[in-house]
Amino acid sequence: MTHSEMAATLGGAADAMDRDGAELARLQRMYGDAWRIWRTPRYWMATALVDTVEQTLMEESATALEAKMRVPGPRIGGPYTVKAT
Repeated sequence: MTHSEMAATLGGAADAMDRDGAELARLQRMYGDAWRIWRTPRYWMATALVDTVEQTLMEESATALEAKMRVPGPRIGGPYTVKAT
């Protein structure tokens, strides 16, 4: 790989990271009252901050995650509590 090709590849990766960062900020701004949203290199995830919906969502794209946050499934099971001993 030439220096120019390597620079173009790294520049493309940086552009993708900038786009992902902007998209993450947008999702957090729009849905942050009801969801804690974050991402890994592969997945976009959200954990519900409300009790009535599916607790954790995980998708491979921001678009798919946003679609699920708009219409999440119902919560399955009750809240987990720890009793003091």
